Amino acid sequence: MPPMFEIIARIEIPKQVKKAKNIFLNYPTHLLAVVLGAILLYVVYALILFQYLDFIPLNKTDAFDSILVFSILLACFLMIFSREKLKRKEYAFFFLNTSINAGQFVAGSYFLLYVFFNIFIFFAFLPLLISFYIKHIQIHIFHIFLVLLLLFIIFWFILFIWILSSLIVGKWLGRHKDGLYFKSLLFMSIIWGLHFVSKHMAERIGNFGFLFWIGCLVALLILWIGIKNLSGRYLFGLFQQSHTGNYPKKIKSKEFKLNHYVIHFVLEAIYYFRNRLFAEMALMFSILYALTIGVYIFSDAMTFAIVYSFIMNLGLKELMIVLPLCIGMHFRQYNLSIFMINAPASVYFFPRIFMAIAVNFMIYFLFVVLNCFILNQDFLPQLTGIFSIFFVTMLSTFAGFIARIHDGNKAVALIIILVIVAIIDSFLHYFISQSYYIDFIYVAGGIFLYLISQNIFLRRPVFK
Repeated sequence: MPPMFEIIARIEIPKQVKKAKNIFLNYPTHLLAVVLGAILLYVVYALILFQYLDFIPLNKTDAFDSILVFSILLACFLMIFSREKLKRKEYAFFFLNTSINAGQFVAGSYFLLYVFFNIFIFFAFLPLLISFYIKHIQIHIFHIFLVLLLLFIIFWFILFIWILSSLIVGKWLGRHKDGLYFKSLLFMSIIWGLHFVSKHMAERIGNFGFLFWIGCLVALLILWIGIKNLSGRYLFGLFQQSHTGNYPKKIKSKEFKLNHYVIHFVLEAIYYFRNRLFAEMALMFSILYALTIGVYIFSDAMTFAIVYSFIMNLGLKELMIVLPLCIGMHFRQYNLSIFMINAPASVYFFPRIFMAIAVNFMIYFLFVVLNCFILNQDFLPQLTGIFSIFFVTMLSTFAGFIARIHDGNKAVALIIILVIVAIIDSFLHYFISQSYYIDFIYVAGGIFLYLISQNIFLRRPVFK
């Protein structure tokens, strides 16, 4: 068996098969309900998109550009949120006890993520492909092959840029430091700089197809040489930052003698700071707001309205998913230690939910206030989404309890939850015209998910 597929066969596939088997055997009815719900949500998404595409002229060039931009955004998102994937002990043990090449090891570890990347883009743009067929716009097999080739190059080239950015920042700050801000800033600058340069060159070149194929061959050559030669240093730096290496500094322990709401609030704040969740959220918030300012300055009013709606309905909600999702992740990871705290369920759960909701409200209000002062937008019309924040927080918390989420699949979980939230929001706004009914559904749904999470997942004997 080739070494690249050996890691897929020994680690990636058995891990996913074990999870699927556990869910299928222990929760068959829940699995059926989730599958049927996912199918229903996708049908609603497809119908809404069909209705939207029916009123606009379709163009293959614009569709092609949309797929490329969306794939770049999705690949960047997956790289940033799966950066801790190779720090897990099973990966370090396999790499250090076999003769597998570092480049093959990295490629094999990210292969299933690449498969998810392609599947997600396929289902996201499948209604668009069907609309082309309905309107008798011919799509050749060559076009599909071209899209698949570019998706392959985009995903692995963005992985290569992430590795390169990590090595540059690690050389500057030292291997023991994560350097998330500097790494992500360099990473995004290189990616979008290359995107704008390649787009400008494509406009200048025109229909010289042989130059395009030469560019693809050069990109593939850079990928093969770059990942092969840089993966070893990248893995060495990751293992030094993980539990298999040394910590950059000692972490002082905290001792608490009382079990009350304030203590658990402080405990959760310490957990967020030590795991750099606030740093991760601040980085994503800065990227979203920089994108908002850039589109406002350099684009027309229609493009700005579309991008601004995308950021408000998807970008900010993606930030609001991170903290509450970690509540269930933290509970599953440290349930034995939580048992030793011996606190009532409400004392454990309420401070953590309160902190997640407070942070999410602060993110939303900060974004709105900055837009009012910098972009001269009205304040009150932008406050219509505050009730959905509570529902998004509780849905993300609920997902953290029902699914076994860790650093390896965190990015995939964030995307799935974000898609579910977006489809639910589109479904409610499509069938319900009165906003106060939608707000009531959001609040009632959030309370219902809160009660389920507290009374089912935090039940005895873990808590009193």
